[in-house]
Amino acid sequence: MDARDRFRLLTAVALVDQRLEAEEQQVLLRAAKGLGLPGADAEGIIREMLQGGRITNLTPPADPGERRALFQDLVRVALADGVVSPQERACLGRLAPSFGVAPSALDALLDPPPLPDLGAAPPPLPAAPAPRPSVSLSAPPKKRPPTPKTGEAGCPSCGAPVEFKNARSVAAVCAYCDTTVARTDRGDALKDLGKISHVVDDASPIVVGAAGKCFGVEFQVLGRLQVQHPSGFWNEWFLQWADRRTGWLGEALGQYMVTFPAEGEKDLGKVPPWDQVAPGQRWSLGGKPYTVTDKNIARATGTQGETPFAVGDGYELPYADLRRPDAGFATLDYSEDPPLVFIGRCVSWKDLNLRGHRRFHGW
Repeated sequence: MDARDRFRLLTAVALVDQRLEAEEQQVLLRAAKGLGLPGADAEGIIREMLQGGRITNLTPPADPGERRALFQDLVRVALADGVVSPQERACLGRLAPSFGVAPSALDALLDPPPLPDLGAAPPPLPAAPAPRPSVSLSAPPKKRPPTPKTGEAGCPSCGAPVEFKNARSVAAVCAYCDTTVARTDRGDALKDLGKISHVVDDASPIVVGAAGKCFGVEFQVLGRLQVQHPSGFWNEWFLQWADRRTGWLGEALGQYMVTFPAEGEKDLGKVPPWDQVAPGQRWSLGGKPYTVTDKNIARATGTQGETPFAVGDGYELPYADLRRPDAGFATLDYSEDPPLVFIGRCVSWKDLNLRGHRRFHGW
């Protein structure tokens, strides 16, 4: 991520509420100076973003100090006009995990405690608390898991019902005991894979069970694959669509990408081997030109809900992302041979029309 890419990200945060205040512009120009970006270049990028320009590189700096400094600049932009809008807060909340910033730390940055009034009289001492009744130190009995209904399979670890909503799903994480279970060849029997597939809680507004509508078709979020990149954790949400397709919703650094598995040779085209892929290359998928914007090695670390595979103890995930000027998006998964190809589009939060998602303060 060079200086221009960093400045584009700063400008995008300033414009997320669809306006650019004078105070925000001054903070941006000071940030540009700190990045070594000439004033004319900075003003050109601001004009470009005001006219609907897009960010092409969202990979945070690899150096922890640079990553921390860039996120602090993002916070300064949001605080510049004295008001953090709901859109700015939500955007920073989605960016924070990839920059290694915990939700509690972000809240402290955006809502610093007021300075004490040194001239005010000290507050009265609190009254002594009333004696508390004696309580038993033993843990309360754990609630028994519900009994599976007719047609439902029981978790082999705790017996709670485990429902697969999609016929292609292979594994699921028990909502009661967090055990990963997998379908077997013996009817509805489930195999206990152990508690191997945990996800790190983040500030994502998306949750398993949420539903939405995109491209005119309803969908439901069935599960999540969490992927660890050098810059932090990203999410890939497993979707079931009303037209019987399944696909993925990628969520990274405040951007969303809806993709579907490429079907047929016409979609695949000629996919080069991993060692021949490099950012900046241009080649065709499905007869359309794409540019390679990112190549990296991530690690699949955990799942939630149901997914079409089990991650086990995790696995390396070499990948390449490709983009088109018209918001077209594709990703190549080199963890298999031949590589898996997924084609789709970059979308906005509004495009997803999500229902049942997490809500944060200020939304």
